Amino acid sequence: MTLAAHEVSVTRGSAALVKSVSLTVRPGEFVVVIGPNGAGKSTLLHALSGATRPTRGYCHLDGVALADWSPAALARRRSVLPQAPALGFPLTVSEVVALGRSPHAGHADQMSDWRAINTALATASIAHLAERSYPELSGGERQRVHLARVLAQIEREGRDEALGARYMLLDEPTNNLDLSHQQRLVATAAHLAARGDGVLAILHDPNLAAQYADRLVVLADGAVYANGVPESVLTQQIMGEVFDLKTVCLTHPRSGRPYVLPG
Repeated sequence: MTLAAHEVSVTRGSAALVKSVSLTVRPGEFVVVIGPNGAGKSTLLHALSGATRPTRGYCHLDGVALADWSPAALARRRSVLPQAPALGFPLTVSEVVALGRSPHAGHADQMSDWRAINTALATASIAHLAERSYPELSGGERQRVHLARVLAQIEREGRDEALGARYMLLDEPTNNLDLSHQQRLVATAAHLAARGDGVLAILHDPNLAAQYADRLVVLADGAVYANGVPESVLTQQIMGEVFDLKTVCLTHPRSGRPYVLPG
């Protein structure tokens, strides 16, 4: 059971945005993709979500091409938090989060839906905002509402393995969040992986990524430049070659995880 891209390329006109990328996200794994602007990170995530069809290669879930999944069945197995979710309707926070339960119509009863919504609200630390009007919220609060929505989308009661593992794709999810909520969000993603889900996130902060990720994937110019545990990826050589940045790569005295400083 995996969510995977196999030799995926995506072109737009004459521009090659993603170049023959293979990447697998396994149940119980938190994968973070990093790389400079324009490296193809979001394009790859869109391909893995099924929103973008590769020009070459294919993406599959449990060995079945994403194009062969029905939209509702795919939505019950994977959720996506885009960079800038757009919503202009005057809904309450609870109503926005409830939108995530739409793919479960006919597959879950109302009580199961509300339990999933309440769990998602609590996990995203926004239960106190449940009855607030979404348009009145700050940018950071809105981002946390959409996190709750995608959490509710793949929530289900019990661990019915016949339904298969669940996957969450997060495209720069820490946008608009303060430092505390950045940590909480990424810790939540790591917790989901620890319970058996597969999570892939795009992050800009390599130190935040290294603190929680099981594996880091570095994209550069549309291709995989490095792929491995944080200790093998966050090196002075890779940071210099990919980001054109001189760094000092150290080991955190408490976590034992790597971290980098401009140097």
